[in-house]
This record gives sequence, C-alpha cells and structure tokens, in this order.
Amino acid sequence: MDRVTHDLTSLALRHALDGAAARQGVAAENLANLETPGYRPRLVDFESQLREALEAASDGDLADLQHVSPRRSIYAGPALRRDGNAVDLETEMSELVESGLQYQVLTRLLSRRLQMLRSVATEGGRL
Repeated sequence: MDRVTHDLTSLALRHALDGAAARQGVAAENLANLETPGYRPRLVDFESQLREALEAASDGDLADLQHVSPRRSIYAGPALRRDGNAVDLETEMSELVESGLQYQVLTRLLSRRLQMLRSVATEGGRL
C-alpha cells in the first residue's frame, strides 16, 4: 500500500471496520452460546484504543495507529441464570444490530473516501 491508503483517515476507518467486524463476530458467538451452561460472554473494545491512537497521531506520528487491534475480553459480571450462563439475549441482539449498522456506515465512508482520492488522482494527472 502507498501513502494514499496509509493516511490518518484511511487507517482510522480501516481499524474501525476491523473493530466493528470483531464486535459483530463476538455477538454472534455469544448468541450461539445462549444455552451453554457456564458460558461467559465475550466482549470487544476497540474505541478506546483507537481514540488514544488518534490523539497520539494528531502530531503526525501514525505509528500507534498502525498497531490498533480489537481487544477481546470475557465478561466478569454476575451470571444471569442458575446454570452460570451470563448471555443476555437483548444485549447481544442490540450489539449485533449496532455493529452491523456501524460497519455499513464505515464501509460507505471508506468507499467515498477512495472515490474522492481516485478522482483527485485522475484530475491531477490531467493538469
């Protein structure tokens, strides 16, 4: 990849897409284990890490941003049922829908950004 796809905005969008996809996968995994005794739901955090990397990148250093990846953890709260399962159907369905919508929006933003960059490159070649 070249400098065009390694700029701050493109990297941030790509990492946000990775995070949304990871969150969607974890929500699906949690739903698949809705009836598994003792199952503790998995969680994904990427926003805080992405936010910190973007703040560090404000001075032009993209090194931290290139190492952002979704962090998976296991829910440590109380079980919701007697069998020890802690999956909440409504929470997981909300996560699935929200991360799906977020992924769609991010995909559109990245697509439009790439179209804009192609347009600028094409017009720049004509000048």
